[in-house]
Amino acid sequence: MTQSSIASRIVGAVTLGSALVATMAPLAQAQEYQYSAQLVQRYNSGCSNQLIKKGYSSSQASSLCACSLKQMQMQHSQSSAIVLLTSAQLNPIKDSRFGLPTNLSKFFTPCLG
Repeated sequence: MTQSSIASRIVGAVTLGSALVATMAPLAQAQEYQYSAQLVQRYNSGCSNQLIKKGYSSSQASSLCACSLKQMQMQHSQSSAIVLLTSAQLNPIKDSRFGLPTNLSKFFTPCLG
């Protein structure tokens, strides 16, 4: 096998690999994890109650909670979300905008648009 033949195969493999990554990248970004109805209900209930205590209307609270949950679903599986939400309950530091633990703020910030 000549050096140019080897180089051609390497370039072909890299090109194919790049094409596969480029093709798969949008799919990976669009993935949204599904959560159980119970988790969604408990999240929305607790979230809405906290936001209403901070002065948001019921409608605003519902929208923010739904949006933040969608943000979470784009990044975390249900089991990962449960770990995150459990640790949030133990976090005594609250975000002053939402009255919720600061480790959840990153899911709300994109929703403020």
